[in-house]
Amino acid sequence: MKLTFDCIGSKGDIYTVTFHKSEGNVHCECTCKAGKHGQLCRHRIDILKGNPASITSDNKSSISDVIYAIKDTEIGKYLLQISQLETAIEVAQKELVFTKKKLSATLR
Repeated sequence: MKLTFDCIGSKGDIYTVTFHKSEGNVHCECTCKAGKHGQLCRHRIDILKGNPASITSDNKSSISDVIYAIKDTEIGKYLLQISQLETAIEVAQKELVFTKKKLSATLR
């Protein structure tokens, strides 16, 4: 399997994200600055999470092939963990705001 997506960056630049699977392993590259330096970029994360918003190529529906390819891999495991941690952070942020409001009201 080899899939290539063109994605638009935050400044309007177009980057190419390529997924390929060989011998049970999924690999992914992006031509953005972060991707070229081996760092995780939002272009890859968006596709891995099934978000087609930044894709400019005409193969948005191929995201489902990527999702299927990673579902039982380390990538899928880490994406699930990231999602769970992001949810926990959102909950903690809401609790923090609520607690600060309670403190503020108590100090009046």
